[in-house]
Amino acid sequence: MTDAKIASAIGRFFFLIHLDEAAARESATLALNEWRSRIQKVANPAVMARPLLVQVLSEFFHRFKQVPQSGQPVVFSADDWVIPSDVDLGPWLEFRKLAETDELLAVLLLKVLNQSEDIVSVGMNVSVGTLRHRLSRGLKRLGQIQLSSVGGQSRE
Repeated sequence: MTDAKIASAIGRFFFLIHLDEAAARESATLALNEWRSRIQKVANPAVMARPLLVQVLSEFFHRFKQVPQSGQPVVFSADDWVIPSDVDLGPWLEFRKLAETDELLAVLLLKVLNQSEDIVSVGMNVSVGTLRHRLSRGLKRLGQIQLSSVGGQSRE
């Protein structure tokens, strides 16, 4: 995984955590610098790039998990932060508020960043079974939120 791909993954991760341009950029910069520092210290950077990415994101996620979740995302000022008009962030906003931290992290790492179960389990130091359980709970919760959001719109 190249440095640019790592930076992109970190940026997406913090965008979905904060939904605030300034906070996302600040967190992403700190996490990227931490990842770069750690990758220089390992014997096989090509093999360890993804597990270290997961490890760093997990650590930063737990630092920021107490950050208040706003009801609506802020308007982003830069073109690279533009949200497509057909994307509905409503279910994601609700999921961020309702999900347990381990569920949110599993969904982000496995489904949004498309990291493999093996890589994530190594990076988080949990079993694949535990990770699958967290993902299952998170996807079920997100699905229920999506269904209630679609159901609520059809009644209006």
